Amino acid sequence: MDLIVVLVLTLVSVPLIYWEPLNYLRIAFGLLLILFFPGYTLIASLFPRKGDLDGIERVALAIGLSLALIPIIGLVLNFSPWGISFGSILAGSSLWITVLGLIAIYRRTKTAEYESIKVQFANTKSWISQHHRAPDLAVMTLIILASTVLILAVSWRIQSPPTGEPFTEFYVLGETGMLQDYPNNLSTGTSQNYRLGIINFEERETSYLIKARLNKEAVGMEEGIQLDAGSQWEGQISITPTIQGVQEKLIFELYRGSEETPYRKLHLYVDIRGDVK
Repeated sequence: MDLIVVLVLTLVSVPLIYWEPLNYLRIAFGLLLILFFPGYTLIASLFPRKGDLDGIERVALAIGLSLALIPIIGLVLNFSPWGISFGSILAGSSLWITVLGLIAIYRRTKTAEYESIKVQFANTKSWISQHHRAPDLAVMTLIILASTVLILAVSWRIQSPPTGEPFTEFYVLGETGMLQDYPNNLSTGTSQNYRLGIINFEERETSYLIKARLNKEAVGMEEGIQLDAGSQWEGQISITPTIQGVQEKLIFELYRGSEETPYRKLHLYVDIRGDVK
């Protein structure tokens, strides 16, 4: 019963978290998918018999393992074609919960009747009264209080982020759309595209200009970029080198509005060979 509830809540949470605007219900479901369900399904699949662990141990291990599993899932996604993003983390954690939940259900079906775990939420009060030992109740109370404080603190922090100094984020992506694998072997007279990105955190509409320089020589430009507050732009800028060299410094400069000095700079080192005909 408990694993069915976990799987159903996971299926309900995914569209709610991904498409609904920011609210406390979305945050509550999201924290379950991050702080509890990944570890709980892992524990349930590894220890399907009720004699393996008691309830307090399962809850404590579920929270601890969940906090350890999410960074590992993020690390795996970082080396995948999808990279790390809100959607990929949500999909990865949901897939983990679903797969491990189904494995746990299968293992429980293969467990003897008298050893199988039967969680009946209607009998929660009687279950607590049976575990009346002071250490058990103290540990359970501490886990519940710590989890509640953590959920409330994270929810409040997400709903009320600190107001910082306005800024603009400027980045370059590689050929795979990630922060690596930049083109670094160029040829004179041959254009090479670089994918750049801008995120406007200036809290107002802002115009931008991008210039590319190679050894102080202008080799590319992108202008007319107009972004509302909080908006993002990604596009390609074409570079055409005219000189040969090894480990030449390619600089992308970002200008805001009518400013004459660059606001942000990105540096890449490239090798340039003669055009092969």
